[in-house]
Amino acid sequence: MMMMGRIVDRSDLERGGRDEEQVGSRIKDFRALASHYGEHAQESMLGFTHIAMTLREYMRGGRKDGEEEEGLDMREVMEDICRLSCNCYTIVDEEERAVGIGLFPIAALMNHSCSPSCVQSFHGRRMQLRALRDIEEGEELTLSYIDPAEPLVVRQEELRKRYFFSCTCNMCEGEEAETKDREKTRLLAGASKEEERKVDGLLRMARDKAAEASARPQAVLQEQLDAIRAAELVRGTRGRKEEGREEER
Repeated sequence: MMMMGRIVDRSDLERGGRDEEQVGSRIKDFRALASHYGEHAQESMLGFTHIAMTLREYMRGGRKDGEEEEGLDMREVMEDICRLSCNCYTIVDEEERAVGIGLFPIAALMNHSCSPSCVQSFHGRRMQLRALRDIEEGEELTLSYIDPAEPLVVRQEELRKRYFFSCTCNMCEGEEAETKDREKTRLLAGASKEEERKVDGLLRMARDKAAEASARPQAVLQEQLDAIRAAELVRGTRGRKEEGREEER
């Protein structure tokens, strides 16, 4: 919602004829992005409506009832929220942990590929692109919108649900794509079974340890008693020997 508030503020700046300093941060760059308004799931649209209504109250500030206020174009707000939902990037730290979302209008114009030529990284408020391979002159720069390591069916479903298109890159179409996907699925299935075996082993170990722990107190107590008796016997024997020496003296 805070990001939408900043977008509304920048819209007012654009309408007032004021320029933004950073290239690519103008509201017109953002509005050039696809919103897919009307294509989002009903559940998503209900959530967007709630955000829009909350934003309207937020933008009213501390105005009292009856005070004049500039109304928001709610259709425009809804379209902007739809734009954000399918054009924002998840910002991650050095350990690939999500720390927020960011809007980079120029980078958002880049098309998707499951075999991308570039990858993005984040440094503070800046987004940096790095080439993953040699790129030919005139070749299109692409990014992967989703995890390209997922199987074909999973990738296509996520792209249709979140970005409203089906990918036709060389990883998704053709016999070679199907062969690679079957191999990837087989490897993932093997990894899953291996992980299951590891988890089962750990669970068995935990149950065994728990069983040992429940039987341990009495056994430990008995061991301690035996050790004490043994120590007392040794001490008593030494004591008697020392007494004998004293008498001889």
